[in-house]
Amino acid sequence: MASKKTLKVKIKKPVCLIGYSCCGKSYVVEYLNKYSNIDACDIDDLIKRETRRTPAQHITKHGENYLRKIEYKIIKREIEKNQIIGLGAGAIENKKVRTLLQSKKVVTIYLDTKFETCSKRNVLAKIPRPLFSVDKYNVRKPLYKKCANHIIATDKITKSKAVSKILSYLYYSGVISKKTFKNVLLLNGPNMNMIGSRDQKHYGRMTYDELVEKIRRHALKRNCNIVDYQSNIEGKLVSKINKAPAKYTAVIINPAAFSHYSVAIRDAIEVLPVPSICVHMSDINNREEFRKNDMVGDACTNKLVGRGYHSYTDAITFLNKFL
Repeated sequence: MASKKTLKVKIKKPVCLIGYSCCGKSYVVEYLNKYSNIDACDIDDLIKRETRRTPAQHITKHGENYLRKIEYKIIKREIEKNQIIGLGAGAIENKKVRTLLQSKKVVTIYLDTKFETCSKRNVLAKIPRPLFSVDKYNVRKPLYKKCANHIIATDKITKSKAVSKILSYLYYSGVISKKTFKNVLLLNGPNMNMIGSRDQKHYGRMTYDELVEKIRRHALKRNCNIVDYQSNIEGKLVSKINKAPAKYTAVIINPAAFSHYSVAIRDAIEVLPVPSICVHMSDINNREEFRKNDMVGDACTNKLVGRGYHSYTDAITFLNKFL
């Protein structure tokens, strides 16, 4: 929920999330409601709340057509609001719903997930889904594609990374107001993927994925979306920096070992037209002599070191004040 001190994020159009059962639509809505200042709703939840029956119960008692009529009325009402809306998997079979989704006044994002992935998630979820089948999946998939303005493949990414990709797309496509929201590229250099198992005195016990998730949640509560990228290859980081101005408000970078000798990353940072913050989890000024030379950090807008995970959260605080 929005805090008293943080502005509500302005969305200029209704955004509909579509996809097969267990693709992550409900998770996205739940995540946004818990960690962000963005309005979001789930149609299946609204059906349950307003009718006191789940979609599965409606199908079992009255049939699929009965559910589709209830579903359409709620979708038509909610699509009048500028918010993110998670639709039920089968709503796409209703021609009236497809007409709504293809309107220029609506942005439709398809979370594309293989049936095998959906099936595995469905077993773990233990939620009754009377229409769950590969036949239904094959019928609906081309309809999802036809209605989508944007497609995000979700099989090989975490659900929270799917949230990040959705928000990033809405930012650079102009659907989210840039006055109330920031899209931040988070770059981590060599061996940062090994934290949790390396030198816990300096880097702590959190794994890389745990670190990024914690940063993402912290940032989202402060109207910042974090898009993370980690690489042990210098050139890949340089390429990300070069392309950053087209999609991002700012760059937070932990160059790790590259800090001490990468002229290429420094040169890329120096010509960057958006703010750049260099972070180090450890205090490099009080470590080995070679680490005190921070070639990359000295070229950044600001540098924050020695606070572990909080070096990253301090960077987000700085950006909110600076921008």
